[in-house]
Amino acid sequence: MAMRSTLAMGRSMMPVRPPTVTRLQDSRLLSAATDMAATRPSLAGERRCAETEEGSKQCRRLRQSGWVPGIIYGAGQRDELVKVNTKELMRQIRARPVSFENCVFDLVMGDQTHKVVPRQAQLHPVTDEVLSVNFLRFSEGTAVSIPFRYVNEEASSALKRGSYVLQVTNYLKVAAMDEDIPAELEVDLTGVEPKDVIRLSRVNVPSNVKVLDTDPNFVIGTVVGVRVSGKGRGRA
Repeated sequence: MAMRSTLAMGRSMMPVRPPTVTRLQDSRLLSAATDMAATRPSLAGERRCAETEEGSKQCRRLRQSGWVPGIIYGAGQRDELVKVNTKELMRQIRARPVSFENCVFDLVMGDQTHKVVPRQAQLHPVTDEVLSVNFLRFSEGTAVSIPFRYVNEEASSALKRGSYVLQVTNYLKVAAMDEDIPAELEVDLTGVEPKDVIRLSRVNVPSNVKVLDTDPNFVIGTVVGVRVSGKGRGRA
């Protein structure tokens, strides 16, 4: 027993060489990173002056002159006051109505580029004018909320007969391990029956995101009876 312990200790003290990365692997990693950067959408921005461009009146003037006020924050760095071009921002929001706040952007400010994820985009309730938007600096493990999208509804006899999913939760909070964040997470409805509870086990979660809500009772929705199409018709 003593000899076994000594040998085990000797093995544990032997130097362990770190895994080597071949030139081919290194070039593939560099190529993947370059491709990702090349396809990353961008926004034009500028720094805001704290003395002349901060406050409700000053921000209103910014919006009138074609800029949206915001803040860059996170990653252990100090917050920065910024403003982004309104037309470019609206174009990106329209292009990504579902995934705008879980998409990584290059925020280009002069000779500096920040890799960010939009946060807290506030729209006017009537005109849909963007009032403000903040930006979280992106790094591995950044938390994002990804919306659900139902698939394979035709593979459920209950849904084909008129049942539907009463949605309880619209998004799943995950940690993004790289910037290739899915726009939506697919929820497989194959074979669901009335009164079935839709849980995380039906969600197709890609390997590059980590689910942060691991509650086994997490509910996405419930399959309920036929929609009421008129008074006195259908089932609730």
